[in-house]
Amino acid sequence: MYQQPLPQQTTIVVGNNAARSNPDRPPANNNNSNHTDDNHDNTFTKDLKEASAQDRMGFVKKVYSILFVQLAITAGFTSFAITESTVYNWLYDYRNQWLFWTLFPILIITEIAMICCRKVARTVPLNYIMLLIFTLCETYMVAWITISYTVYYDLAEDQYVVGNYDTVIMALAMTVGIVLAVTGYACTTKADFTRKMGIIWILGMAFFMFCLFTCFFYN
Repeated sequence: MYQQPLPQQTTIVVGNNAARSNPDRPPANNNNSNHTDDNHDNTFTKDLKEASAQDRMGFVKKVYSILFVQLAITAGFTSFAITESTVYNWLYDYRNQWLFWTLFPILIITEIAMICCRKVARTVPLNYIMLLIFTLCETYMVAWITISYTVYYDLAEDQYVVGNYDTVIMALAMTVGIVLAVTGYACTTKADFTRKMGIIWILGMAFFMFCLFTCFFYN
């Protein structure tokens, strides 16, 4: 006797296992892994906004400790470069400019990697290694640019001498002013200072300092 096949059993499951309601249907792709970084970024921003004052100050102290080390390395090497004749003669020599143009693309690639790749920026110790590479490249470039503004050739003494510190002092004062302004903003604001408002505040203070020095040192 012919027996009619039984209808296929259907199980209704609520939640992530809803794909099992039809056994013949292939399981849906789970895209949660693609949004892991985005969710982590949103969680980081949300936690930073809603964090307590103590946690926010801890975050500020950690960031500014790293920033202080970077500025100390840059300022120390630059000061040594403009005071030691052997160093600034070597930096000023056009035959040694190859090192500047070698470090320049390394600086750009490192900076783009830390800004665009969240895993690189938040993986220890890779992030510290990238910061160290960025700091060393930036330090050499700042020293080289400083030498270009302060060193000139003295025909009477027939050698390179250091002078004209006005531009360097103004740049140093602008850097200190912006760092202090950002520090005050980060310690007092309740908004997220790592995103749009922080960038707007930095650009605003840089423009303000530039206008201020233009008024007093027009030449």
